[in-house]
Amino acid sequence: EILVDPHLRIEEDLSRRDFTINALAYNVAEEVVIDPFGGLFDLDAKLIQAVEDANERFFEDATRMLRALRFSSTLGFGIEEKTWNAIKHFIHLLDGTTMTEEGTHRYVIPREGIGKEFLLGFLAHPVHALRLWKEAGALKMFLKEAAGLEHIIESGGGSRQDYLENLMNALHRGTLLEMHGYHSSPANVFVAALISAFEGEASSIRLCRDFYLHQFPNSHPAHVDCRQVGWLVEHINDFEEVDPATIRPSVFEKQFMNERGRQLLLLMHAKCIASGMHGAERERLHIARMMLSQFSKRIAPNGVSLPHLVTGADIESMGLVPGPVYRTLIDQ
Repeated sequence: EILVDPHLRIEEDLSRRDFTINALAYNVAEEVVIDPFGGLFDLDAKLIQAVEDANERFFEDATRMLRALRFSSTLGFGIEEKTWNAIKHFIHLLDGTTMTEEGTHRYVIPREGIGKEFLLGFLAHPVHALRLWKEAGALKMFLKEAAGLEHIIESGGGSRQDYLENLMNALHRGTLLEMHGYHSSPANVFVAALISAFEGEASSIRLCRDFYLHQFPNSHPAHVDCRQVGWLVEHINDFEEVDPATIRPSVFEKQFMNERGRQLLLLMHAKCIASGMHGAERERLHIARMMLSQFSKRIAPNGVSLPHLVTGADIESMGLVPGPVYRTLIDQ
């Protein structure tokens, strides 16, 4: 039930808001800003501060803590000390459950809401978001695979956490993005980069779905395709063993000459930068990019797209009986 009071004073209404920067109003008649809690000052200082008592604000609505973490990442704002301490104190409320009429337990805060706030902050500033969530205690509750990466030591001496942060920073590099034809790294690539740092690749799709990272529609910048994320994680290390020059043209086309393949090459390149690799894997990545350029010119000379390369289905539709000749025809 929602109770509405049209006579409620605006100051009292603003006192119920989450943060001072959200507790602002504008009096149209008098053309003045109503700012009883110093929101304009905090806005100018780029500071997230709870309205009045932070403990009360977060106990009233635990999702406010998630918004604070997201705002800090997306806006680049700091979090005021008392507000930050209250977040750490009440973060356990996000994992609370309640009993339904049917006698089953359900989460008070829906998991898709938690995943939404994490993803929006993570895509805006991955390293900062992960550090915030970890220091607040939220990471070990909802994405425990990411919480202990500093304890996993790589062969070079650094931790898996160091590698992950280097990987995320590489995916923000303007020169790298331009090289692969992107203005910014796709959401799939960021999520795949995160999951690739975990132990065990088989759980990629499960992790993605359990945390509801796939909830945004296709048209949204934060859209994540869990199957594609799983594929990227599965193939990120392909060039450790396989030389692209030995891949059949038809297989190379299927693997790389599409949006999924472009994302994989971007992810592979960022991985090489983050790992400081200068050996065979990096050379193979260079060869793959050259092959992609050559194939693209053959398929779309002068920028004009030609029909797709011949597939087995095309040959079969011409009435040829399946057999070894298919491979010869497809290669040619």
